[in-house]
Amino acid sequence: MNSIKDMVKDGKKVVFIRFKEGELWYRTECGFEFPVPVEDTGTATFLPEDKAMLFMRYIRKHIAFLDAAKTEHDKIGAAVDMDAFFADVRASK
Repeated sequence: MNSIKDMVKDGKKVVFIRFKEGELWYRTECGFEFPVPVEDTGTATFLPEDKAMLFMRYIRKHIAFLDAAKTEHDKIGAAVDMDAFFADVRASK
């Protein structure tokens, strides 16, 4: 994944791709997709294409969400692997 700086520098753009379950979804030029909650939009106008710099807040929030989900997945995956290991150990006795 590109850094947030790489996603928004040099006048890069985001493009609206869909509306789903109360969120406007946008895609950066590098292909990173992120949501903008409609409840956060207030009276703002969201265009089909806009400067990525204006969306840094939402990009940053989604990167943090994905990082947290990956960390949680890794913890769960490690726990599952240990359970399988101990089941094999118990079965061999």
